[in-house]
Amino acid sequence: GEQLKVVRGPFDAVVSVARRRLSLQLGGAYAGSFAVVVGREFLPRMGSGLPVAEPRPATVGQAIMLADGLAIQAADDPALLSEDTAPTSLVVSARDFADLVDILGPGSRVLVRQ
Repeated sequence: GEQLKVVRGPFDAVVSVARRRLSLQLGGAYAGSFAVVVGREFLPRMGSGLPVAEPRPATVGQAIMLADGLAIQAADDPALLSEDTAPTSLVVSARDFADLVDILGPGSRVLVRQ
């Protein structure tokens, strides 16, 4: 008897380096937000749009692979990481990562902004 709302993607993500947030968008409309730690390899990509790697599944272990070998990774407690120690790209909590795996897929892009 429960009603579900099914929304077709692809969803895109906009990363604000300054705010340390990843915001989801669908057709330009806001669809949610997650806290992130921005790793040092990701910083030079400001102004770039990175596609989620295909084919699906886009996850390898605990990472959503993006273009050029960059990734979104999970950590039990991202607050313990700093931009200097983040392993590669973007780091989110394990709980948020589980949601992002289901949301970001083929056709999704991750735009990096200051």
